Amino acid sequence: QTSALWKSRYDRPATMIVVGCRVIAQGLVGRADLNDQEGLVISYSPEKGRFGVRFGEADGEADEASVNVKPINLRLPEDESDYNSRPESNPRDECGICLTELPAMGQQCFYQACCGKMVCIACKHSMSTLGAEQRKSVPCAFCRAPPEADLYERMQRLESRAAKNDSRAHFELAGYYFLGRASRVDVDMGVTHVNAALDLGCAQAQFHYGMFYQNGCWAGTHVPGVRIDLARAADLYTLAAEQGHDHAGMNLQLMLLGGGPGSAAWDPGRAMGMLHRLAEEHHSTYAHHRLGCIYHGLWPPSGPVVEKSAKQAISHYRVTAEMPIESLLNCPACKAKPLGMLCPFDCTSKLGQVSESSYNLACLAAVAGAQDEALEWLAKAVATGFNKPDVAMRDDELASVAFLPAFDALLKKMRGKKRTGPKSRATTSRASGADQ
Repeated sequence: QTSALWKSRYDRPATMIVVGCRVIAQGLVGRADLNDQEGLVISYSPEKGRFGVRFGEADGEADEASVNVKPINLRLPEDESDYNSRPESNPRDECGICLTELPAMGQQCFYQACCGKMVCIACKHSMSTLGAEQRKSVPCAFCRAPPEADLYERMQRLESRAAKNDSRAHFELAGYYFLGRASRVDVDMGVTHVNAALDLGCAQAQFHYGMFYQNGCWAGTHVPGVRIDLARAADLYTLAAEQGHDHAGMNLQLMLLGGGPGSAAWDPGRAMGMLHRLAEEHHSTYAHHRLGCIYHGLWPPSGPVVEKSAKQAISHYRVTAEMPIESLLNCPACKAKPLGMLCPFDCTSKLGQVSESSYNLACLAAVAGAQDEALEWLAKAVATGFNKPDVAMRDDELASVAFLPAFDALLKKMRGKKRTGPKSRATTSRASGADQ
């Protein structure tokens, strides 16, 4: 059954069927008389995985009661399909309250199912300071709709937004069906919604569907019956990365480079092309840091994939190391810890990139004999969180400054620092390699 489901549904372009749209029956066996007849979708049952369809409806009157039909046995009329292929113009690249620009990732932002607005975690935290009873009566700040009474009401709102071709609504619904949050896991409906989000160019859907094909998980949770397809995963990660999705770029280059020349996904040329596009077109500090590591000869673990170039490495490292850090250190979203969410702006990861890029610049400056510059970069690395004194002491590239009093002073600062958490997966350096 799972194999047939994949062949019939997973690998073909999605046509979105939602409550309220007109459909045509196809492939019915028990009710073959309904094939090619047009009807109106009036309900969907997550428990049964069936749509309730009224056939023969004209002027609001149905010839018979609704019939429960599998999604695979329904298709959209041509006019309805054409309508659904036109996305609603609804850009959401900033928080609807504070107008802060939101990243392409956006997975730690909150989606208002009533009107389709996005709210950053800091503003959501400000609203959450109200008492529980107060929150139940506070309407949406944008459309004044009352808050959802339960999950099913939220799903109804999401279905309504999905009918208007809201890509984020499709993405949210896909997660509900994949993870069984509605009632039970419904992979078929999840795939239908995520394909609709893909058709509308949703970077989040591209990223999560890439993980879906790479490891069979959605949002870190295993989904039964998934067929691993690394080629498809790489294509989806590429689409998301081309929209500036840093995490998709991380996953893609790890797939293409991390496994070494013997892995099925090994493709250094594609990885380098993607990283250069992220760096040049989207000014990704992650991509600049990773490119610095590649030209420095620190990545991938299997050995160099390009000719080592200190000049190229320095140019990429500097972009990341010279990133303004005041906004990262004082990010209001990072302070919204009671929500138990990560910052959508990835501040911790970016600080790690600044720290390790600064450390690597110190190494390259020391090798070039620029002791003062090396100590300056090392001081910045320590100031932004680098706290691995044993690594610095053993690093051959720092040998030319290791005897200086200023170096000893920085080692003492490192020893006095407490580790703030595990190293971000977004960073790679000689320091992190020495720890492995």
